[in-house]
Amino acid sequence: MKSPVNLIIALFLSVQVCSQHTLLQIENQHIFQSQDQDLLAPLSKFFDEEALLSDTYNSLMLQSLASLSFESAEHRSRELLSYLVQHFAHLDSDLYWPNIIMLLEQNEMKEALHYFRKLPAKEISSDSEKEMLFGYTLFATKNFQEAQLSFERLRNSENKYSTTACYYSGMCSYYLGDFEKAAALLSQVDDVSPYDNYTPRYIAQIYLSNQKWLIAAQYIENQPENSKEKLNDLLGQCYFQLEDYQNCVIAFDNYTSQAKLERNQQFQYAYANYKERNLNKSEVLFNQLALQGDVLSFWSNYFLSTIYYDQNKPNKALAALRELMAFNKEQKFKENIIYNAGVMAYETGDYRSSLRYFTDVKDAPSYSSRAIEYIANILKRSDDVDHSIEYIETKLKADRFASSYTDLLVRSLWKAFQEGNDVLLKKRYENILKRETSQISIETATLVYGQSLLQQNQPKEALDILNTLKYPSQYEQEFNYNKAFAYRQLNQTENELKYLEKVLAENASTDPLHTEVMPLRITELLLQKKSFKQAAEYMHYYTQNTSKVSDYALYLSTYIYRNLFQKEAYLDALSTLVSTYPDSPYSEGLHMVEIEELIASGKSNLAESKLKEMTLSTSPNVAGEAYLKLALLEYNQGQIKEAIRLYKRVVEINSPNAQKVIAISALKEIYLSDIKETDAYFSYIEENTDYEISSLSKDSIQFHAAKEYYNAAEYHKAIIHLESYLNQYNKPIFTIEANYMIAESYALLKEYVASVPYYKNVINKSQNTEYQSSVKKLALIYLNNLQNYEEAKILFTQLYADESITDAIRLEIAESILFCSLKTQDKALISLYSQNIIDHPLSATELKGKCYYHKAKLIQDTDPTEAIALFSEAIRAVPLHSNIHAESSYTIAELLYSIGDAEASERQCLAAIKSAQSHPKWVAKSLLLLSEIYLSQQDYLNAKASALALKENYTQDPILLEKADNILQEIDAQNTPSSERVLEANTIEFKDINDDKGQ
Repeated sequence: MKSPVNLIIALFLSVQVCSQHTLLQIENQHIFQSQDQDLLAPLSKFFDEEALLSDTYNSLMLQSLASLSFESAEHRSRELLSYLVQHFAHLDSDLYWPNIIMLLEQNEMKEALHYFRKLPAKEISSDSEKEMLFGYTLFATKNFQEAQLSFERLRNSENKYSTTACYYSGMCSYYLGDFEKAAALLSQVDDVSPYDNYTPRYIAQIYLSNQKWLIAAQYIENQPENSKEKLNDLLGQCYFQLEDYQNCVIAFDNYTSQAKLERNQQFQYAYANYKERNLNKSEVLFNQLALQGDVLSFWSNYFLSTIYYDQNKPNKALAALRELMAFNKEQKFKENIIYNAGVMAYETGDYRSSLRYFTDVKDAPSYSSRAIEYIANILKRSDDVDHSIEYIETKLKADRFASSYTDLLVRSLWKAFQEGNDVLLKKRYENILKRETSQISIETATLVYGQSLLQQNQPKEALDILNTLKYPSQYEQEFNYNKAFAYRQLNQTENELKYLEKVLAENASTDPLHTEVMPLRITELLLQKKSFKQAAEYMHYYTQNTSKVSDYALYLSTYIYRNLFQKEAYLDALSTLVSTYPDSPYSEGLHMVEIEELIASGKSNLAESKLKEMTLSTSPNVAGEAYLKLALLEYNQGQIKEAIRLYKRVVEINSPNAQKVIAISALKEIYLSDIKETDAYFSYIEENTDYEISSLSKDSIQFHAAKEYYNAAEYHKAIIHLESYLNQYNKPIFTIEANYMIAESYALLKEYVASVPYYKNVINKSQNTEYQSSVKKLALIYLNNLQNYEEAKILFTQLYADESITDAIRLEIAESILFCSLKTQDKALISLYSQNIIDHPLSATELKGKCYYHKAKLIQDTDPTEAIALFSEAIRAVPLHSNIHAESSYTIAELLYSIGDAEASERQCLAAIKSAQSHPKWVAKSLLLLSEIYLSQQDYLNAKASALALKENYTQDPILLEKADNILQEIDAQNTPSSERVLEANTIEFKDINDDKGQ
């Protein structure tokens, strides 16, 4: 019989596994967690033994236990332990220990500590396992001081829990505020698993609590990467305190990719982004903190307001400032915030927002006068005049700002004029006229509006507006000038001249408009009238009032003096023009006028003599131009070498750069096009000029030199030089063009095989200007010259897919693909492109008929009914006497017979015989089929007549003749009277017996 003591022993043995499991958890976990396991199952089995029932005392105990509700094995174990402790602990204190283990497994630390305290202290301190569990229970219930005593005893003695105890002793010091000791203890296990997962954070936090920001940052930075990732929030705090906002942002960025920051850390994160000008990111972070009503919310709204100012979001900025007002309900404080916002916006040039803020406080006693002053300044300084006008009209008392309002209207008028906003300009003009405003404002508005109408090419309307002012005006000269411009648009020369002369007569200013522009325009108008004397007077006025006479004015002078026959003045003006403005378009060629006249009159020798004299001039410009003219004369006379020498002289002397460019261009043309010596050209340029011919330029020149042979139809030479070009450069610029020209050259020389790889080189470079042509030409070479129908088909199909080709070309390509498909017996493509041709809008009727024929041929063995329909379409489309018509007619008869319609087949045979007289083969086959039909109908007479007609008129096909003989033999064997129907053989005409079209 087992006694209660036996039960205790069994219970103790059953929970040893629990004890070891719990200690293992403490060693390998930072936070204790119970496991849902029935670790006390052995005990429940003990109570199932029948031996217990013999003991009366235990029977009573079991009866009591039987009344308990066991929901699970775990529940049963717990109920059992509770029962034993309650009824038997007074007999044996060992019952407390398994109960403690059970409570620890259930994570009921306070209850476990209650029973721990019932154990003798000596029992706990003498057993390292119990001491460890006791210390941990104290630690879990936050009895850190008492727990540290247990951990210190374990740490300072030799046992297997000394390392674990060191860690927890350090944690006790941390929670007790003894950070120095905590750091020392935790550092001892900083690299020991599993504590190295936790100690870095506590050590870093200790440094942070002691404000050792730099040491903490260095400590975290030196951690392994996997540990550092978990400490980036602390690292961000360190860099924040060190004001290293760039690294602060990086650390917090790394941390937030895995976890969420605390509020104070998020504020630091937001502020660091703000300092680094990551305003969008800081805005998001501050917004997440702005609505909590605490200090962080206050400062978040403060920085949000500054961010919104920076981002030009005044509405949001004002909303943030109003959030700040929630921290102080006094009206004065609110006005102060808005007023300060207005000042800040004003100082940053954000006048629109500033105007809105000051308008909100303009009637506040403390800020009214200052706000109104700011508003007035804003209206004067703001470029946003239209917004300012709108604000006066809707938000302010217009009478208080009447002067500013008028000024703004005029400014808006000018702005609308400059921007070409004609609708707004008209609105502003009408608004100014309605107001009681100054005359100068009305004049300004009228002038500007009139100018805008001129810009809109409405001269008549402009004149109507400009003429509304009938009295002297400050802008009278401008009014008259604009009227002149209006008459110019109306082609009223007299009125334009009238107002221009009026402006010029009444104005003595030095404005270029009056001293230069108008005199020249008046001169032009007078020249149109052929008033040369008056024109000369205004030209004199121009020259007297202008410091430097323009080339155009000198040109007009030469025109005037020539028409006034004032030769000396003409030559003087001409000389002045050429010498003062040698590069002017008005003086171009004037110094060569005499030379040109000599050449035109056939006095080339005299012209050449004068040009040689000009080459001796000290003026590089004159000498250079003379050499150029001489070189051209020699070139035109076929003296190529002399022309080269003279052009080189232009390069050698100190002639203007423009002349050198002309000479070099001429040399290039001669070397490349006339004598085709590209290398000589390169050598000369590199040795005698400052020009550097890059490999890029050489590449281009070499190609175009080779291209000349191609253009001249010298195809053998073109091939040699183009291939040399391709081989000379690593990556020739004109690779595609060169390959195409070589391919074309070979093709034109009828060397088709040689052209193939070059066409392929072009095609392989994908889409280019020669791509389509190369595909088509190579396809035609494969088709017509090399009879490679498979390759031709591939290329034609590739070209057919090009969306850029015309409908006519697409039809042509489809025909070529169909032809190649027929040659290669590609049934799928025969069917597809036959249908494509049928559907094409440009297909001729006969072409469609051929396609119906090819489609029918494909399916005549598999779908005779559809084939009959397609052959019928072919017959309707192709010419009556064509082979396709004959074959289709016969094949329809054959298909009708195959599907059992002998009567229709007979009619079709007769029709085929009639229409196929030019094609003996199909007449013969129709006769044979007709004979077979009659034989099947036992019409022996007609069957025999048909067979005999075949034999008598067609001898080309032994097989047909043999079939006819077989029918005749079968008829003779029947020896049966024939029906009355007789087919007269002599009614059938066989034409072109030797014609092989149907073969």
